[in-house]
Amino acid sequence: RSAYVTVGVVVLVGVVVYPRLGQTLLPNFKERDFLMHWVTTPGTSHPEMVRITQKACTELMSIPGVRNCGAHVGRAITGDEPYGVNFTENWISVDPKVDYDKTLAKIQVVVDGYPGLYRDVQTYLKERIKEVLTGGKQAIVIRTYGPDLDVLRQTAAEVERTLTGIPGLVDLKMEVHRPVPQVEVKVDLDAADRFGLKPGDIRRVAATVVSGIEVTDIHRDGKVYDVWVWSKPKARQSVTDIKGLLIDTPKDFVHVRLDEVADVSVKPTPDAIEHEGLSRRH
Repeated sequence: RSAYVTVGVVVLVGVVVYPRLGQTLLPNFKERDFLMHWVTTPGTSHPEMVRITQKACTELMSIPGVRNCGAHVGRAITGDEPYGVNFTENWISVDPKVDYDKTLAKIQVVVDGYPGLYRDVQTYLKERIKEVLTGGKQAIVIRTYGPDLDVLRQTAAEVERTLTGIPGLVDLKMEVHRPVPQVEVKVDLDAADRFGLKPGDIRRVAATVVSGIEVTDIHRDGKVYDVWVWSKPKARQSVTDIKGLLIDTPKDFVHVRLDEVADVSVKPTPDAIEHEGLSRRH
């Protein structure tokens, strides 16, 4: 009989407590350090992202209790997050003396004042837990897999349309992946051979001019500094400038223009290609 009484008490407590349970998958940790992501359309320029980031920091610092604001735009060359300069993270700290909920509400108002781009407000711990559980920065993530990026994008858009309007579903967003313009250099093998040039030599010179190349390291005071060689901005301001790049040939004092040994054009290229296992994903 005591067992039945115990079960009855547990059920009764469950009936009373259940309506009071929250509707989120994760608890709200009241950390005083916040992390914000700002993601615009791929292809957004670096100066524009810096402008948005600086403006956001200025507004956030005007909130009473916000002690500091830092940010980074894009990623380092060897960074683990495959984002371009259209991705920014802001970090702020809140004074323990101010009201947590009221200050967070003011922060959210500032962040919501930037429509047209993906943005969020999270704590470090909550973000890390979400990434472990879902592989993303959201509580629930739906992935599509396949070899064709266009089909993946179309399928993801269909999933988004299907989910739109479901009661209780908030912050529904599809990952922002768009083709971005990139300079493509396709070597003309016959022309390169006439000048005694190898395809790799031509591509290496073009890559150095357009994006730079690491040539050595300097070791000083226990630290390692990368040394990069890059062209002056005026040498790569347009496709015409790149086409006119002079390349040394094995022949004495003979130079050849890049467009004489290669086709230089601007082509749409995926801003990021994500994989899971051996399959592409969106």
